[in-house]
Amino acid sequence: MFNFKPYVPGFNVEPPADAEVPGFRMNADGSVRTGGAAAGQPPSYIPVGWTPNADAYGNAEIALSNSYGPSYWSDVRAGVGRLGETAKAVGEGASSLVSGVDNLGHAIGRGAGSYGEEEAQRFRQEINAAGEGLRLIAENPGQSADLAKIGASKALERYPMLPFHLGGRLGMSVLLGSFGLPFALLPPLAMAGDTLHALEKGHNVIGAIGRGLGGMPSR
Repeated sequence: MFNFKPYVPGFNVEPPADAEVPGFRMNADGSVRTGGAAAGQPPSYIPVGWTPNADAYGNAEIALSNSYGPSYWSDVRAGVGRLGETAKAVGEGASSLVSGVDNLGHAIGRGAGSYGEEEAQRFRQEINAAGEGLRLIAENPGQSADLAKIGASKALERYPMLPFHLGGRLGMSVLLGSFGLPFALLPPLAMAGDTLHALEKGHNVIGAIGRGLGGMPSR
């Protein structure tokens, strides 16, 4: 019966909504609509960096999950994953000293015939081949250095976490060395064990020395 226009504060009467014109961003009176909300409604304050979901009257609903977007959370998850991989590599590098000492015990057992005469003979052949390889390295230092660089590059390509693995191994070596003997002997013994284990697995002398220093598993 009554139609109050324009909207007068104090009366419990809602202003008539503008009719939507399909396909046009225009108000019912023919004027061009300048925003997504109805004309005459004040825009709600939207904090910078947030993505609002606003209703027809400009009331913004801020949703944290929608604010930063899926790419942001993907980056967060990727960062956490890389941090976990780094921590794992450091831990494996530190613990590789233990496996290196175990490899040394295994090599001594092979040489002593604990695993049979055939294994003992293979061990002696590996030692003789390693001695010949060391002689060639001494006679050709430049070529040997180039081969070592190529091997290090391939190892880094295959094991991207290798620097962190080496950091963990070196850090544990320094820590054990600070305790004095006999703990200071564990790092060089582990390196010797890993080198002998790599020779057993068929690696050449340069590769075996590299694995002995780095403590990477020999396959």
